[in-house]
Amino acid sequence: MENTYLKKLDKSVLFIIGVFSILSILFIYSSQGTGHYGEQNFALQQGGSYLIGFGLLIAVAYLNPEQLERSA
Repeated sequence: MENTYLKKLDKSVLFIIGVFSILSILFIYSSQGTGHYGEQNFALQQGGSYLIGFGLLIAVAYLNPEQLERSA
């Protein structure tokens, strides 16, 4: 069984999302280097949020559009 749902994903959009997410994590990491925020690691929290969002993206891409119409 071939994973055709992954082929439907637009590779350029995924690339742009990946670049922006990496840049935002780097910017957050560099901005919290001043030490004003204590021991909280906002870059790690942002990375976790991106992983959850990417997992949801893959899950929704797996769904059939007709299934989404019926459940809406």
